[in-house]
Amino acid sequence: MLRQIWQWLVKQFRRFFGRSQKSPIVEAPPPREVKPLSDPEYEHFFMQLLEGVNGDWQDAEVTRFFQVLSDRATKQQWLDWLRRFAQRLESATNANHELGRRLRRLGELGKGEIYQAAQQLGDRLLEMDPVAGTGLPKPHDVEGWFAYGKEKMDQEKNSEALAAYDQVIKLDPNHYRAWINRGNILTNLGQLEKAIASYDRALEIKPDAELAWSNRGDAFYDLERYEEAIASWDKALEIDPNDGETWYNKALALAVNLGRLEESLFCWEKSLALNQTDPLSWCNYGIALAGLNRWEEAIGCWDKATELNPDLREAWINKGKALEKLGRYTEAIEANNRAIAIGSGNFGNFSP
Repeated sequence: MLRQIWQWLVKQFRRFFGRSQKSPIVEAPPPREVKPLSDPEYEHFFMQLLEGVNGDWQDAEVTRFFQVLSDRATKQQWLDWLRRFAQRLESATNANHELGRRLRRLGELGKGEIYQAAQQLGDRLLEMDPVAGTGLPKPHDVEGWFAYGKEKMDQEKNSEALAAYDQVIKLDPNHYRAWINRGNILTNLGQLEKAIASYDRALEIKPDAELAWSNRGDAFYDLERYEEAIASWDKALEIDPNDGETWYNKALALAVNLGRLEESLFCWEKSLALNQTDPLSWCNYGIALAGLNRWEEAIGCWDKATELNPDLREAWINKGKALEKLGRYTEAIEANNRAIAIGSGNFGNFSP
């Protein structure tokens, strides 16, 4: 089935983006009328997508899938259809554990509204299934145990989740997603060295598992092994340069833990390019600039941070210190008064 889906995708690319160079050039064809997808077509293609996800598709394959269909359905139209699809499924009397499991798997692959909507629908379908929701999976049901582990992890029942992932690995030692989630559980339990060993095993199986590299870096960071953390995050960013959270973590380690402020600026900029509405990123970017005596730029960052979150006291405090450093005492007093109005505490994150 996976091969069939890819064959279909290839045909669509050829159809939409031109013919082979070997084809004789005649004249431009008349514009082709593009019809939006009907509900049956949405369901047909979505089920093909879930079949791919049930195989070994990752975020990149899912993204390409939607790109191929982008002239027939926008992201918002997909979301609207998913809501209609969800209403129909939730009104049905029969439970659909397998569909719920695949939807949840799709939701785990990436970030964004479609992924989130798929995971929420998958969770609701699994909750509707009394066997899936409360009973143990069958002894040799690999994906059943994996879904059960995810359910227990979401419920913060770490010991039960760990036992479930151990069962998955016992049945399928090369189930790299189980190794990743096992590492996540061990991280939650504070067993960081064991968590890293689980991430390492996942990466032996699938070296381009971005989430394993990213989470491995987080574990090294918690162990205060910052250089190793950065090395892991760099591998994650090679695979997915659009992971804003990893850029943020790397910037924080460089600036706060290693004092490499100049080097951290690039990471803050990458993080902000991917998420321009995060006030903490703007605030921390300003702190790094202030540490390099780039006061005006730092103040601009704190202005942006307080524009996004007027109650971000840390940004007002830092802005006041920077303005004082520049001799702009009236403005500094105004910034400090804003900080005082928000709450009390120690002032300052850097020494002017």
